[in-house]
Amino acid sequence: MDAERATGIYNNQISHVCIGRKLSADGFYWCHVDNYKNYVFKKYNPHNKPKPVLQINKISDKIIKTFDSAYNAARELNMKATTIRRVLMGRKKSTHGYKFKFAS
Repeated sequence: MDAERATGIYNNQISHVCIGRKLSADGFYWCHVDNYKNYVFKKYNPHNKPKPVLQINKISDKIIKTFDSAYNAARELNMKATTIRRVLMGRKKSTHGYKFKFAS
């Protein structure tokens, strides 16, 4: 929780890096203090870089805004990035009155 308060990066994203589910969170590598001396920095994969996301009005289908990533959209719209990603992946049709699609 201290890292989340200090950086503004959600605790679950930091945790996913610490347990090896993600490579980085908001551009940072993370590990537990006990593992720091033995931490192996993984090579960055450019294919995993964030993709631009479109926020679309659910009713009119008009594009409202383009974001650099689902994470940035979530932060600005005060939503959870996982909810936006579920819409992007087709698991949900919409959230909070919006549709989201990857910009082409």
